[in-house]
Amino acid sequence: MRLFHTSDWHVGVTTRGASRSQDMADALDELVELAADFKPDLIIHSGDLFHQPRPLVDELELAWSGLRRLAEKAPLVVIAGNHDSPQLFEFFAAMLQESSRIQFIGQPKKPSQGGILKFAGARGETIKLACMPFVHANRMLPGWDLNLGGRLIAYADRVMRLQKAYAEALHKGYSAQRDILLYTAHLFVDGASLSTSERSLHVSDTYATRVTAIPPVSYAAFGHIHKPQPLPGGAPGRYAGSLIPIDFGEENDLKETVLVEAAPGQSAKVHQVPLTRSRRLVTLQGSKPELEAQTLALSACILRLKVNNSVSDPGLSEWARRVFPLAEIVEISETRPAPAPAQRPSAPRVETRSLHEAFAAYAEESGLSQELVGLVQTLEATEEGLPSSPEIDELARWVGMS
Repeated sequence: MRLFHTSDWHVGVTTRGASRSQDMADALDELVELAADFKPDLIIHSGDLFHQPRPLVDELELAWSGLRRLAEKAPLVVIAGNHDSPQLFEFFAAMLQESSRIQFIGQPKKPSQGGILKFAGARGETIKLACMPFVHANRMLPGWDLNLGGRLIAYADRVMRLQKAYAEALHKGYSAQRDILLYTAHLFVDGASLSTSERSLHVSDTYATRVTAIPPVSYAAFGHIHKPQPLPGGAPGRYAGSLIPIDFGEENDLKETVLVEAAPGQSAKVHQVPLTRSRRLVTLQGSKPELEAQTLALSACILRLKVNNSVSDPGLSEWARRVFPLAEIVEISETRPAPAPAQRPSAPRVETRSLHEAFAAYAEESGLSQELVGLVQTLEATEEGLPSSPEIDELARWVGMS
């Protein structure tokens, strides 16, 4: 059985005001070509088809074009992500005929009511797919008993109960010679490496779920996290990541689609194929001469410039457009060199003196007799450090005279 896993298209997204529709169209063309070469038995889109829950008409057309072309290659399942509208997905599902090769899943369904889908593999296998769309923490799920003594249980525990129900249903009547078990979800698993473009609320501790709760399957197709990566804790699956780099926190990410080969009773073979056609996001920083030197190596991209200037340059925008004609410049900022640290005045050098030298200087300034200075020096040199009685009497006489 061959599985084609994609995720997080975010159709309709912009980057610092720059439209990404052409980047999306280019990436979808590449995706369809890869699917045609791979010849999958099933295609999974693991959520965030759209960037906003109410997509515009041209966004609907772009997304539908990509889905339709992929569905020509194999049956396609699309689950709702946190950016998608579950109601819109349920509407899509109701509008499509049962014979459609595209299935939309807007919210988690009980295993017996559409939560587990079955497909026939090309070699006689039975593919069982459990579907877990994104669940909002404050949203009730009709048909599920997720209360504990009349109190709503914690989000991670709610999700764990759903996943436990899917795991039990997947393994009911399981045959290691016939069945291939799969799972798709749009969830934040604790330990995943984040980008900066995820919706921060939905990757907070409130929405963190446990890797140990993922059903035991051949492959788990996850969406929600935009950086492509394996699932934490060695779970058998991946985050496919976003289709294109969405914001500059992803400018160094290599985008991918995931190809999976699985057979009953065997570990799945997982391959990542890079996606390269959408424009890169690039940040450059330096002085104007340093930035001009990088022009030849820079192709069409979405560019953020940080120019090191000692004084403000009112012609910076015109200069940037002339120097980087292939780039769409979305941000130009000037940085000033850090001021040199102020020199702290050095403390005056303090001359150190011995006790005898200090007393001699004091005696000279005060007009004391040198005989007294000698007597003090004699006392300092006394072997045991204690003066004799005559010496004490002599010192007292001098003190009385002063």
